[in-house]
Amino acid sequence: MKPFWLVAKYVEDLRRREPKNVGVILFADGNVYPRFLGMRDGGRLDRRVLRWMGSAANYAAWVQYWTDAVACTPVEQWRDLLKRSSDDNYFLEVGGERLFGGFTDRQTADDFADMLFATLVGTPAPGALNVAQLTEALLARLDISERVERDFSLQIPSSPDNIRFDYRFDNGATHLMKRVSLSVPGDRAWEQLHAAAWTFEKAKSAPADKEMSLIALVRTRPEDDDLHRQMAVLGERSTIIDVGEPEKAASVMKAVLHLSA
Repeated sequence: MKPFWLVAKYVEDLRRREPKNVGVILFADGNVYPRFLGMRDGGRLDRRVLRWMGSAANYAAWVQYWTDAVACTPVEQWRDLLKRSSDDNYFLEVGGERLFGGFTDRQTADDFADMLFATLVGTPAPGALNVAQLTEALLARLDISERVERDFSLQIPSSPDNIRFDYRFDNGATHLMKRVSLSVPGDRAWEQLHAAAWTFEKAKSAPADKEMSLIALVRTRPEDDDLHRQMAVLGERSTIIDVGEPEKAASVMKAVLHLSA
């Protein structure tokens, strides 16, 4: 069965019937991947991002209900999840189907669920998302999600191995992007930095038939001495876009990729 998804909706005023998308549920590879507004890793809801909602408690109850229901509903019986009366504040609708199945190790069903959430629902509080989710939300905001090639492999003549970038985008020039999480201090951040720096250095030696730009998509932590040094190393080798600052990131990305206003 090809991957498909449902969209969770909330109607604040039943008289106006103006639903707002609040989540997506992806069915893929025999598993279920739910994404809801305010949901952090582990399924916990951060109610601070739900202040616009009439009752955060009711919303939390519905998210729990849907999460439990999809966990115990055989995938072939997914239509049972849609059997709600039309006057409910909360309901599910058929969202769509991916036209081809299967995911690579680096382009997983989790990644696709994040992209769907960013496209159909929007961006919750940045602190609730990791660097991959923030990046997918940024691409959706700029309306280029479908034009970006993911898990791009670049051949380096001087190396027996290809080097990999998370994204490639062509728009007059070739833009190669790599995610770098610097949100946690210590060895893990340095490992991420060194791997990215090596990748950017190798990419500069690759032959290119047109202009090529290298972009580091980072999520940072509160500034400290190590972070200052890490950003300096990245800045020498790439253009840095901090996806943890959505407004600024969108503006910078638009300029770097030469996107029209």
